[in-house]
Amino acid sequence: MSRIYNIPKEYQEQTKKLLRPIVGNLLANDSLEKQDLAALFLLGDALNTYILARQQLLKDGITLENKIEQTIIPGMDYKGINKARNIRPHPALRIANDSFNQATRLLIEFNLTPRSRKKPEIVPLDEESPMEPESPIERFVNNTGNLKIANG
Repeated sequence: MSRIYNIPKEYQEQTKKLLRPIVGNLLANDSLEKQDLAALFLLGDALNTYILARQQLLKDGITLENKIEQTIIPGMDYKGINKARNIRPHPALRIANDSFNQATRLLIEFNLTPRSRKKPEIVPLDEESPMEPESPIERFVNNTGNLKIANG
């Protein structure tokens, strides 16, 4: 097992803790090659960006108050409309979602999610026995040749 990837020092400690077992698993299974390094760096960056955005959201909350002065229409305060217009999603929320999706796609590429690791079971087919179960549509199509139309 050769050492072909070093976790960047500038990553958050949480990112390093997440990447160590990932890299170790890929190296132990000989499934990490030099041409995979770019994808692995992207995975590390996506995880680190997600962690940074999440830390910011934990500090600030998922919404922010809009500081831009807006024209107040009479009656808006009464209905709470003006207050609702001053609340907006935190920009880090979108950053966290985008980096989470990118990291998830890269984890799937490296077969590091439970679903991507699950291999489909190959079932050999015998020529003598048909596949079961037969769907209602297949039964209908197969039986249409046996139907007799009544004269009437």
